[in-house]
Amino acid sequence: MNINEKYKEFYFNPDRLRDSTSVWDIFWDEFDITWAQSQEYSKSKHFTVNPAEAQQAFGTTDDGEITYDYNSDWFRSDEFTADHPEKYHIVFSGCSETEGIGSPLDTVWAKMIHTELKEKYDIGGYYNLAKSGNGWHKVISSLLVYIKKYGKPTHLFVLLPNIARNFVWETERETWTYQQKLNFSSNKKHLPDAMINQVTTLDEYRNAFIQFSLAWKLFEAFCNASNIKLIFSTWNYEETQNLLFHQHHPSFFPLDRPDFDEYAKIKRPSGKFKDKDLRRRDNHSGILYHEWWKDSFMDQIRERGLFND
Repeated sequence: MNINEKYKEFYFNPDRLRDSTSVWDIFWDEFDITWAQSQEYSKSKHFTVNPAEAQQAFGTTDDGEITYDYNSDWFRSDEFTADHPEKYHIVFSGCSETEGIGSPLDTVWAKMIHTELKEKYDIGGYYNLAKSGNGWHKVISSLLVYIKKYGKPTHLFVLLPNIARNFVWETERETWTYQQKLNFSSNKKHLPDAMINQVTTLDEYRNAFIQFSLAWKLFEAFCNASNIKLIFSTWNYEETQNLLFHQHHPSFFPLDRPDFDEYAKIKRPSGKFKDKDLRRRDNHSGILYHEWWKDSFMDQIRERGLFND
């Protein structure tokens, strides 16, 4: 077997690749269905405990306060459509925080923005591409699939996690998976044993950062050329500091911890927080964080005049 044949067999065997649904959005222009196929009751699209939530290392108790309903493409979203008579076609994207794991839908920052904008402008349904575990690669690839299947949005609002999440080649299975790789400076003391090996080294993080910087510049250029108004931020304070230091992404705005502390003082002047203000039942960010993210995005929308046409 020559080197080209060996290369082809190792990397591009369709049967092997199709076993790893995390790469469908890249190779077959279909949405990543890893989430749906990895949980045993995938025929249902209605849950009170999301399978991703149930797998959280911190444990989750079904308190009866949350329902998760997924559309045909397995997103916690209105049904996608190629028919868009509305003036503004808005799409949200991100990870589990933007999907709203642990959150009633009406308290998720993206849904709150959609509700507020719908009172003022001619916008369509609530279209959200966020999914638990996603990183910036999946934000880009899922939008490309969405555009091909359902059309180009006028606006894209993104809340990124840490940028170290990445595709990992699994030698034993001979395929790729998408992992929640953690920043090298993450505090390992609070991590479950299964996640310790997911913390990147400093060199790995530096490599991830430069890859993100180049890819996101190209993505910004794509959105600009396509007349898609993009703004993004991140809930990860480490990334905020890195992005502020470089200041090379015009679509970025910061969400910094001191700003949240000031926001919390205004919203809770007594210093007493309500239940689930800071943390959800599965340890995702609480309602006060979602309200802060919503208000921060709305401030950027107004300052940048994104609906002034």
